[in-house]
Amino acid sequence: YARWWPARRRAMACAVAAAVPPLIAFGLLLFHLPALYPQAERVTPPNESTGVVYDGALELAVVTIEPLTIGRQADLSLTWRAAADLDADYTIATQLLIPAAGGWRKLAEHNSFPGQGMNPTAGWRAGDAYRDRLTLVPSGELNGPTAALVQVAAHVAGQDVATTANGQALGAPPIVASTVVRPAAPLVAPDPLAEPVTFGEAIRLLSVTVEQTAGGPALVLWWAAGGAPTVDYTVFVHLLDDAGAVVAQLDGPPNDGLSPTTIWRAGDVIRDVRPLPDGATRALVGLYDPATGQRLPATQAGQPLPDNAYTISLNP
Repeated sequence: YARWWPARRRAMACAVAAAVPPLIAFGLLLFHLPALYPQAERVTPPNESTGVVYDGALELAVVTIEPLTIGRQADLSLTWRAAADLDADYTIATQLLIPAAGGWRKLAEHNSFPGQGMNPTAGWRAGDAYRDRLTLVPSGELNGPTAALVQVAAHVAGQDVATTANGQALGAPPIVASTVVRPAAPLVAPDPLAEPVTFGEAIRLLSVTVEQTAGGPALVLWWAAGGAPTVDYTVFVHLLDDAGAVVAQLDGPPNDGLSPTTIWRAGDVIRDVRPLPDGATRALVGLYDPATGQRLPATQAGQPLPDNAYTISLNP
């Protein structure tokens, strides 16, 4: 590089060239590292409160979370208020959970001191408030839009601390917020019906399949949202034998309650699994408002269905 310059300017050219790498490094430090290592933001103490206090000293004032999608980043913010002078460094463990058989299923988690470790709580004074912004990336398979819960725990030196909610002692980390998680892409219903069944104005039954699950054969209903229902409808599944007698009645919200219809949005597809008992040869399927018992009108190809129920043959 220096040879390109006249002899009298080579020293200056070399000095300029030598200065370029440090300048680039300084630019990275100045503009990039704050994004990698954010600090909790000092804020005016909010008037709101979740009522949750850790160790009698660290209060969780406000929780805000965006709707989430599997595999995509979303922001969660926790606003903390020091209820007393703090001399301990609290580790905050945040988990995104959905109910599962026998407990919880974890979709995402974040463990850190506030501010990604840049704002440890030791030294916070009574009345100080900080907003800590976290990034969550949920993972896993879902059966459609799913109601999820945010659990926040605090630890000191790896040990749980006593937690209260509105003055009542808790035996487990508290649930502090709820949100909705959607699959990475809308589900695709297999073997679609020649004509979908429409219930009311915003719900369609796209497909019906029978699958073998760990618990035995199951009827799988594939629902689609054409809008945003304002009522949490209950799905009814009446299973009949050859004589028309009721073998079982499986009423309940879609997807074991994980996908209530009020969180559906246009374009959502929901996989709804219902166990099949022995002896069932037909199923009647529909939806109703649990508050009134009134069934949603059911039509197929523009024609109303008897009793507002779609009949499914379960014979091979």
